[in-house]
Amino acid sequence: MKNKGFDSLKIINRENTETISFQKQYALLSGVMLAMVMIYLVRMWHLQVLQGASYRFQSENNRIRIEDIAAPRGIIFDRNGIPIVENRPAYHLVIIREDIRDMDGTIRELARLCDRKPEDFFSIIDANKTTPKFMPLRLASDLDRDCLAQIEAQRIRLPGVLIQLEPKREYKWNGSAAHLVGYLSEITEADLRGDKYQGYYPGEDIGKLGVE
Repeated sequence: MKNKGFDSLKIINRENTETISFQKQYALLSGVMLAMVMIYLVRMWHLQVLQGASYRFQSENNRIRIEDIAAPRGIIFDRNGIPIVENRPAYHLVIIREDIRDMDGTIRELARLCDRKPEDFFSIIDANKTTPKFMPLRLASDLDRDCLAQIEAQRIRLPGVLIQLEPKREYKWNGSAAHLVGYLSEITEADLRGDKYQGYYPGEDIGKLGVE
């Protein structure tokens, strides 16, 4: 009976020892995990609060935006070397939607500066909802000088608004020999779906007839 009691006491002591050891390991593991969480939170606070402005500035100035630069088309000469068709600069009103803080106010201001209806610009934006917001969106083509001057004077107040320069065709001789020279026209949706104009974008001009 004494041996059985002694054995039972040993088993109880062993279980107590194992329980104490497990509790120590659990406390140690919990302390390590708590320390890791605290380090993580302190690091997040340091990056987002203390250095947040610095990293935000670096992020905003570290973006790459690919822009298409329209190439000037070739000049067409007559047999005497006199230009029949030349290029002239055309200025287009373009916006980058992700850079605009107040879209409604910006659009209405642009419409006022160009003496146009805001609904015309809003309809273009609605028609391009699926276009990524970082891509340039053309609102108006070939601006007149008054509209161009008004926008350039207010550009500092209009973030996300750009003036895009593109060479445009200028036909001499009041359209003489138009059946030979031909003409350009904006690419259509049917053209964009075809294989011939792969890589073209809406709003681009393509040759439709004649030498053009």
